[in-house]
Amino acid sequence: MLEANGKTREFSDWTAEGGSNKPEIHEIDLNGDGQKEIVVMFTQGHGTGIYLGQAYIIHPETLEVMKMQSLEDIVKQHVESNIDVTAGQVGIDVSIDGVKGDPIRLQEDTEGMQYYDKLLFGDVIYYGLENGQLVVSVSGAYGFAVYGGELKFAYGYEDGEWKAVNVHYTNEEYEDGYEESFD
Repeated sequence: MLEANGKTREFSDWTAEGGSNKPEIHEIDLNGDGQKEIVVMFTQGHGTGIYLGQAYIIHPETLEVMKMQSLEDIVKQHVESNIDVTAGQVGIDVSIDGVKGDPIRLQEDTEGMQYYDKLLFGDVIYYGLENGQLVVSVSGAYGFAVYGGELKFAYGYEDGEWKAVNVHYTNEEYEDGYEESFD
C-alpha cells in the first residue's frame, strides 16, 4: 500500500521478500522537472549466487507506475558479448554500444564445467540512488552462478519513458572478491 499526496494505491502484483529486506521508499526529483518522483526499491528474492532487486518509479500525482525500459531491452540495445573457454582460462569480450572494452581473462579450472556463449544478465540485480539518479548494477554470468563483472547504468527520462543512460561494463569489483557478498 502506497500513500502520497492524499492518495492511496495498492500494488498487489508486487512480490517482495519479508524479514530484514523491507522495501525502501524515496521521494526524489529524478528528471529535474521540479517534481519529486516516488522510487520504491525492494528485494524480490535471493539465494545462493542470486539476488533479485526490483525498483519502480511512481508518478507522484497519479500514483501510476511510470514506464521503465526492461533489462532485457537494455541488454539487447547496448551489450554484445562473447565467451571463449580454453583449458584453464575463460575469456570474456564485451562491447557497449559498439565500443569494445578491455578483454577479461579469468584463470580457473575449466575442466568439466559448462559455460555460456555470451554473458547472461538477470540473476544478480541491485538498485540504488546515487547523485540524484536511480542506478542499477547487474552481474554478467558466464556460467551458472559464476560472474565476470557488472553492467552498470542509470535511468534517464526520455520520450515519456525511463531509459538506460551511462551504460558501461566493468569487472573491477569482481577482481577484488565481490563473490563473497553472496555468503
